[in-house]
Amino acid sequence: MAGKSYIPHAFDALLIWLNNLLPYVKENLARFGITPDDTTELNIATGLLADANAKADAPNAGKADRLDRKAKATNVIRIARMFVNMFLRYNPAVTDEDRINMGLNVPDSKPSPAPIPDTYPTCSIDSSVILRLTLQYRDSNSTSRAKPYGVHGCEIRWAILDAPPIDTDDLLRSEFSTHSPHTLEFKEHERGRVVFFRLCWENTRGQKGPWSEIYNAFVP
Repeated sequence: MAGKSYIPHAFDALLIWLNNLLPYVKENLARFGITPDDTTELNIATGLLADANAKADAPNAGKADRLDRKAKATNVIRIARMFVNMFLRYNPAVTDEDRINMGLNVPDSKPSPAPIPDTYPTCSIDSSVILRLTLQYRDSNSTSRAKPYGVHGCEIRWAILDAPPIDTDDLLRSEFSTHSPHTLEFKEHERGRVVFFRLCWENTRGQKGPWSEIYNAFVP
């Protein structure tokens, strides 16, 4: 199956494929390390396509109904491909038997090396706990919390400074995080000072992607 398109484009076949994939994933959430929230977008898009397909197949259906079905199908294919890439394709818990059962491609025995990241982490900051900043990060090209495929984790460069840094080299401290959220901890004498930081992805070969914007926050 390697190299072939695994997602059907015919409307009925696409829905059959989705209605096989989603229940299988649901039954194996814990084993695959996936949360129910991770499947929400694909579940919603699948339901919208099912409704649009029924309307387009009705005897009184018009051109607008058929165009809406096509748009819904295009959207669900995009979301499904992103879901598979993020959660299933490179997931070591997913076996070749799982891939066959879900209608996915079985990879070649010699996998391709992890690509160099071409996106960066975006970040939100929780300062509700004294002397802690908790960084919730996700990929700049996704609404999911999952890391891009091939990415091992995120480097966080940071420093407490009196003025904004000119570049990354001014951020002298470094921490590595493999899962969001990540917490930075501070000492009492650092309260009220400004922390500047930025993030970048690093793949499984140690190759880094582009840096995020520089964020800042007061030490609570």
